[in-house]
Amino acid sequence: MHSDSLRVLLVEDDADHARLIGRRLRQIRPAPAEVHRVSTFAAAVDALAEDNFAVVLLDLRLPDSPFEQTLPRMIAAAPDLPIIVLTSLEEFDFALDLVKQGAQDYIVKSRVTADLLSRAIYYAVERKRVQSHLQHYAAELERTNRELDQFTRVVSHDLKSPLAVMQMELQLLSKALDGDTASRERVGHVMKTTEHMRRLIDDLLLYARTGEDQDDCVQVDCDGLFGQVVDELKPMIESAEAQITRDPLPRIWGNATRLAQLASNLLTNAIKYRGEARPCIHVSAEFHGPDWVFSVKDNGIGIPSEDAERIFDVFTRLHGEEHPGTGIGLAICKRAVESHGGRIWVDSAPGQGTTFYFSLPSRRPSQVAAEARGNYPVYRAEASRQDGVSRQDGASRQGGASWGHASEAPSAG
Repeated sequence: MHSDSLRVLLVEDDADHARLIGRRLRQIRPAPAEVHRVSTFAAAVDALAEDNFAVVLLDLRLPDSPFEQTLPRMIAAAPDLPIIVLTSLEEFDFALDLVKQGAQDYIVKSRVTADLLSRAIYYAVERKRVQSHLQHYAAELERTNRELDQFTRVVSHDLKSPLAVMQMELQLLSKALDGDTASRERVGHVMKTTEHMRRLIDDLLLYARTGEDQDDCVQVDCDGLFGQVVDELKPMIESAEAQITRDPLPRIWGNATRLAQLASNLLTNAIKYRGEARPCIHVSAEFHGPDWVFSVKDNGIGIPSEDAERIFDVFTRLHGEEHPGTGIGLAICKRAVESHGGRIWVDSAPGQGTTFYFSLPSRRPSQVAAEARGNYPVYRAEASRQDGVSRQDGASRQGGASWGHASEAPSAG
């Protein structure tokens, strides 16, 4: 056998089909495959335990396995191996379902050729290898993020206790310095610094916690939630004489606490970074299936286009001491939106106001995540034609675009 040969486990109970496929496998390039054929699911499991294979060619109709259970059972038996399904059906929906279940490809038996098998097998092996690496990196990233969040919470908690003592002592010192204006000014400067540090620690904690409990979702009345946020910000709004208006807002699935923080941060930003004119802020939402796209538009000082991406990074501040802040607010917004399966972006220019857009799915975040995990590309090895799919993704649209309406938005139920 050639040194570059792939060992193939052929699971096929039909002798004629097995001979045909076996013959084609021994004709593939760059090297003939080494084929081990079994006719039952039990025999396949035994072969997997006793030998190493590069790929499994699987017929779903086996004498000892129900048709609809054969693929899931084989994936469980050989989770690290690419599986190519052998079938007599030529239905696209059926093939798509197989790929979503975890098959790397599917081949119609009546169209088997050596060239088709060669491409399908080698591509499947390579795709599985890449998927395994991605899964490993994703697991490592998730572990690192958990450790980082835990570290942030512990450090923040340990910093808040001595900071509270410092603030209390500074207040006492300021009272004791009554009459010493210069000293009281210096103490006042230190008190402002410690207050800024306290807000920074609080925001760090909030950032670390944002995105947790993404499955803790309820149907949120965005109109009602927005009204509550405006009430909470009433002192700030009245002080700035800001005018806030909104269109009717939908009901969506989400974490009410995270969404309230998102709305609060964006409104606060719009008021804080105002120009000389009275702040005017308008909130709206349009359904762009399957997402709702919200916008928060203001007439403030605007943002340079070159900063449109980095403003969502932690500790990014564009205006220095002129507009005090921690530089974490928009990072919290981004994390809140992404934890719901959406995205956030900005359309702005200096002196022309700013519009923040964010998309939120009309379904539960857990459902969006599940669909994303199952949304693998479909490789139809036997197809001689290409199935064109036209999809316009709201994520690719920029802030100034005109969002189209679906014929009917999803109901609140």
